[in-house]
Amino acid sequence: MYGEISGEKTINNKKISGPSGTTALALILAEFGEGSLLNDADGLVQATRSQEDLAGQPLRPPAPPEKASTKSHAIPLNTEPRKQLTPPLKPGWLVAYYDRTKQLRGGPSERDHSTVKTVKLGQNGWLVHLTDGTQLPERAIVSVGKVNQEGKVIAFWSTRYHGLDGEK
Repeated sequence: MYGEISGEKTINNKKISGPSGTTALALILAEFGEGSLLNDADGLVQATRSQEDLAGQPLRPPAPPEKASTKSHAIPLNTEPRKQLTPPLKPGWLVAYYDRTKQLRGGPSERDHSTVKTVKLGQNGWLVHLTDGTQLPERAIVSVGKVNQEGKVIAFWSTRYHGLDGEK
């Protein structure tokens, strides 16, 4: 639609030249800005700026936007030490979970398969180690049972609605 310019071209009594293969639209936008309109039939260009403003200005592309200095707007790094995360489950608590065969395991009736030994923070969240050697990601646990010093269950909750720690 907008042919190529080879050599010079006169638009609105102004000589415009560009390297071979330069499109007329690119030169017009560089000269008159993005608000210009091109009428191919008449070869006329109407710019948003007046002709007096354009007189004597060389053809050049628009200047790139200035980059903000990062030194003057520097944000101080957090210098406070990272808080130690508290595991949501305590040793001795009970969990119920689905094993790899989709069977519900654990709970108060299977204490040997449900008692928490340790809880460690991994890359994908909490990893719960049970006393039988099973390691469970937190997403596998469906309910948690809090026990007292005598081993009696004093609270039991669903992780879906209350989270691992019961305070969701």
